[in-house]
Amino acid sequence: MKIKNRTLFLVSLVILFACGFLLSEGINHYNEAIDNAIREREKLIDNISNDIKKYSFDPYRYKINRLVRYFDEVRQAFADRDRERLYELCAPLFEEFREENKFFHAFVFTMPDGTVFLRVQKPEHFGDNIGELRPMVATVHAESKQLSGFDVCPHGVNFWVSEPIYHEGQHIGAVEFGIDARQLVQSLTESLNSDVTLLVKAKVWQKAKLVAEGFQEHGQYVLMTGGSRRFESIAERLDLGRLDEDQEVLVDDRLHVLHNCTLLNDFRGESIGRVLMLQDISEQVEQKRAFINHSLFLTLSVLLVAIIILYYSFGAIIGRLENYARENKQAKEELQKAHDRMEDRVMERTVELAKANARLEDEIMIRSRAENRAEKQRKFLELIIDSMTNPFYVLDAETFSIVMANKAACDLTGVQSFQLIFYSC
Repeated sequence: MKIKNRTLFLVSLVILFACGFLLSEGINHYNEAIDNAIREREKLIDNISNDIKKYSFDPYRYKINRLVRYFDEVRQAFADRDRERLYELCAPLFEEFREENKFFHAFVFTMPDGTVFLRVQKPEHFGDNIGELRPMVATVHAESKQLSGFDVCPHGVNFWVSEPIYHEGQHIGAVEFGIDARQLVQSLTESLNSDVTLLVKAKVWQKAKLVAEGFQEHGQYVLMTGGSRRFESIAERLDLGRLDEDQEVLVDDRLHVLHNCTLLNDFRGESIGRVLMLQDISEQVEQKRAFINHSLFLTLSVLLVAIIILYYSFGAIIGRLENYARENKQAKEELQKAHDRMEDRVMERTVELAKANARLEDEIMIRSRAENRAEKQRKFLELIIDSMTNPFYVLDAETFSIVMANKAACDLTGVQSFQLIFYSC
């Protein structure tokens, strides 16, 4: 790959990495914002639900206690089993409670065995035993203490408060207030401006025999659609097996989160259902999508501009660098060739020198052999001359000096051979 193309590729890779990192951080930021909005909405649901229970339901615990403790006439009429007198005394109270709260649903007196003595809202219906239908009634009579909690009656889900009644130290029965749980739904809907409904366990909902519509059964649960078009449209798509986590559902082409964080607990503290609410997060998701699209467009734009600038602005520099690299490569190749030629020449000279040394060694050996032969011949000649009995001299042809003398000549002159040669010079 050419240097210019490699440089453009590396710069593009760096830009893509940087933009990808920024895009990832931005997406994480939007995801955190969406998660925070969902968590804040859940906290708000819990806070509002607790406020509704505290200010809409719990006050009836004090009212029913005051009724039992301070309305002696009511207690006396109930002790006398005077149904007409009891209704006459309690009907105004029932109307007062209804004016105060349109969701106030039931005002019921029960006998110690769970038999209904008087339904103030329906005085003509009495005599049935509700102890098995609503275990809280039997428990109040058995334990003689006030109890409260959500439960299902034939008319739907209510918040019940039950208080035992004593007369002259004797337990004579109990009184119940019932507030329609739709108050919780309506209050949350108005406070949060969102669709809210109830989800009830099917085995508990079986007691709602007088409710004919406004609900859909889904396995172990019953969804109270209550005429809500949105809940009716998504009822079949809900995964009711994942109630401990939020679910995302598409409603009218808008993304919603289904919250289910508020429980409906009975008098034992056991859940019989929960509150469901839809939170529209389509705007946050659309903002996230817009950010992603904008970031991708910006990334591609920056990448394109950077490539154009690099291509035209640094093209000459990169071209010179390529030429330099090419020339450098050629120089290296030529240097390598010269080095190879030099090595070949050195090898040739080494071979020639080796041959010359071999010839010189041969000549030296030949000369040494010749000198050895000459020395042997000289010594042989000297031996022959020394063996002669007559004096014998060898003279230099130019200087006529003695260069050799035998033993007979030395004996004749009385000097050594070297002395004779020295003095003759």
